[in-house]
Amino acid sequence: MSNINILVVDDNKDMCWLVSNLLKEEGYSVDGADSGKAALEKIRQSAPDVVLLDLRMPKMNGWETLENIKNFGAPISVIIMTSYGDVKSAVRAMKMGAYDFLKKPFNNDEMILTVKRTADNISLRKEMQALKQKLEGEQRLENIMGTSPETKKVIHKLDQVAPTNMSVIIQGETGTGKELIARTIHKRSPRNENNFIAVDCGAIPETLMESEFFGYEKGAFTGAEGRRVGYFESAGDGTLFLDEITNLPLFLQGKLLRVLQEREVSRLGSHKSIKLDIRVIAASNKPLEQEVKKGNFREDLYYRLNEFTIFLPRLKDREEDVLFLAKLFLNEANSELQKESSGFTREAVRAMLYHEWPGNVRELRSAIRRAVLFNPEMIAPEHLFDEQPQTESSGKDGAQGDSFSLRDIAKRTLEKAEVEAIEKALRITRGNKSKAAELLGIDYKTLFRKLKRYKIFEPTL
Repeated sequence: MSNINILVVDDNKDMCWLVSNLLKEEGYSVDGADSGKAALEKIRQSAPDVVLLDLRMPKMNGWETLENIKNFGAPISVIIMTSYGDVKSAVRAMKMGAYDFLKKPFNNDEMILTVKRTADNISLRKEMQALKQKLEGEQRLENIMGTSPETKKVIHKLDQVAPTNMSVIIQGETGTGKELIARTIHKRSPRNENNFIAVDCGAIPETLMESEFFGYEKGAFTGAEGRRVGYFESAGDGTLFLDEITNLPLFLQGKLLRVLQEREVSRLGSHKSIKLDIRVIAASNKPLEQEVKKGNFREDLYYRLNEFTIFLPRLKDREEDVLFLAKLFLNEANSELQKESSGFTREAVRAMLYHEWPGNVRELRSAIRRAVLFNPEMIAPEHLFDEQPQTESSGKDGAQGDSFSLRDIAKRTLEKAEVEAIEKALRITRGNKSKAAELLGIDYKTLFRKLKRYKIFEPTL
C-alpha cells in the first residue's frame, strides 16, 4: 500500500467518483471534494500529498482554489485537470505553482502514470527530508554543546527566535561559541538555503571597511579596477553575521544603521540603490550596554539590532558540560590525529572540573587536542596543563596548601578519603547512585550533595 494521500476535486461527481476509485485500486489513499470550498476545508483538516484539481468549477474556480492551497504553505503537489484545447490555462496554473496537468478527456493509464510520477517525486522528497532531519539530529546543539541547564536555556531561546526575521545580538566571552549559535539560527530559519556571510569586524583595516561592507564600482577610488560586491549584497536573502561588532568605528556604525533602516545599500561610486532582504546577527564579547554608556557604540544602532538577545554562559558556569565536551573533543582528536587515547585519569577529571577555563570551550578543545597529540594512553593533568590547576584540596601553589595546622591536615585527609570511598562505591555499583549511597551508609541527598561538592560526576572518563 502507498503512503501517499490524494484529494480529487471536481464538481462533476461522476468524474470525481471514477478517478477516486481508479486511484484506490492502485493502492492510494483517496478522498473526494465537489467544490473548491469543500476541498479547502478537507485540506485544513488533513493536508494531502497530491490534489487533482479541476479548473472549471462554479463559485470558487480552480484558480482561486490553487491560490488558497499554495497559501497554506504545506508541500502539496497539485495536478490540474483541464479540458482539451485549454493548455494555456494549464501553463498559467503551473506558473502559479501547480506540479503537472492532465488534459480532459484523458485515458486511465495516462492519469495513473501522471499521479505515479508525482507520487514518486513526493516519496523521494520525504526520504530526503527524513535524511536531512537525521543529519540535523546528529548535529543538534545538545550533541555539540552539552545538556546543562544553562545550555538548555540558550537552546530554548535560539529555538524561539530562529524561525523569525528578528535581528539578534549574541553576547558572550571569547570561545563560548557565538558563531556556532549564529550559524544554527540561520540553519533553523526560513533563510537556510540562502547565504550565511560571517564577518570578523576586528580583522578588517579601517580604511577598507566601507568598500568591504558596501562594495564598489570600477573607478570608485584609486585601485578600484573592477566592480566588487560587498558583504551586505553577498548575503542576498540570507544572513549577515557581524562578529565582534564593537570593533566597528563610529562613522561606519552610522552608515550601518542607515542601511538597516532603509533596507538598501549603494556601492561606492554608484548612485543606484540595491534593495536588501537580509537578517543581521551581531556578536560581542563586551557588554554592549556598557559600550553604549562609554560612547564606544551608537545607542540607536544598539536598539536597532537588539530585537532579541542571547547571552552565552562561560564554561566555568556550566560545569556539567565540561566532561561531556571533554569526551566529544577526545573522540574528535583521536579521529583527526589518528591516535588512540582511551580516556582521562581521575586526577585529570578533577583538574578539568576545577580549572577556570578563561578561554572557555576553545581552550578546552585546544588542551585536549594537545594532550592527544602527545599520545598518552590515559590523559593526566600534566598532559592538559603546563601548570596543574588549583583544586579545593590544594593551596595557591597547587601543592598541599599553605596551612600546616592539624585541623586543616585532618580536613584534607577526610575529604580525600571521602572522594576515594564515593568513587569506589560508584565503580562497584556501575554508577547507580541509589545503590552507592546504600553501600556507603548515607542517604541519597547526602551523596548528591557530596558529589556536587567534590565535583564527582563519574569515577573515570
